[in-house]
Amino acid sequence: MTRMFWLFALSAKISFLADRLTKAWAENNIPPGTRRESHCGRFVLTNVQNRGAFNHLLEKRPVLLKILSLLALVNCALLILGVFKNVDFNHSKSVRIFCGMLFGAGLSSVWDRFTKGYAIDFVQIACKNKPSPVFNLADVFIVTGGLGLLIVHKLGLIIKK
Repeated sequence: MTRMFWLFALSAKISFLADRLTKAWAENNIPPGTRRESHCGRFVLTNVQNRGAFNHLLEKRPVLLKILSLLALVNCALLILGVFKNVDFNHSKSVRIFCGMLFGAGLSSVWDRFTKGYAIDFVQIACKNKPSPVFNLADVFIVTGGLGLLIVHKLGLIIKK
């Protein structure tokens, strides 16, 4: 593996493993359907088997969801390869980190879809009298990686070869 891929690979591994370990913890420590509020009351830990995408989207179409998830991961890989080919990585460490986050978390989500048929969502932010989505660490890494790439791009910090 060349030097420019090490930071990407490390970021992808951390995203993947952090998501896998936290989901395993939630499955083993929080019974399905129960809620545990944090001491400050801002976060709720729960155990929801999400057979769909965000907020149970495509829950009744599991085959289509698996196909779309796999296509999204392949598209992400192609994007990353395109970015790696055209970017001077001596000046774009943040691009490697954000791409790694996207790929590692995406791989973890696709892993869930194909091995279990669902993802474990277990974190919810408490809002006064309003239901909020339940999510997992992969969702956090995907949003962070995507927003990070967008910000880096908009700020002109990506240096093209």
